[in-house]
Amino acid sequence: MGTPGTFKTTGQQTFFAFRSGVLQDGSATRYSPQAYWYWGPVGLLTEYVQSSREYSRPGFANIRADDSAWQVALAWAITGENESYKGLLPSSSFDPYHGTWGAFELITRFSH
Repeated sequence: MGTPGTFKTTGQQTFFAFRSGVLQDGSATRYSPQAYWYWGPVGLLTEYVQSSREYSRPGFANIRADDSAWQVALAWAITGENESYKGLLPSSSFDPYHGTWGAFELITRFSH
């Protein structure tokens, strides 16, 4: 049991805050399976999150908040380097004056 946190943006602006007196009470569960697959210049990441928490506030009925989210991300190193969990390591530096262009990567992500 405790006071639930405030959610902030990367710029530290408050995005969401619970009303005063709201407590996180009862059970809380969270499942977050992930899978990664890399094969040469191609990488795939998938993730699913299921979260359930119970909240209470004096004078009101307890509520349970159930949330879920998923994402699929696909990356392709068009300059031929190997994709990896640690990121793309360029085979040459970005130096157009000497004819080296570093690494270029195309990434797309679908999420809900």
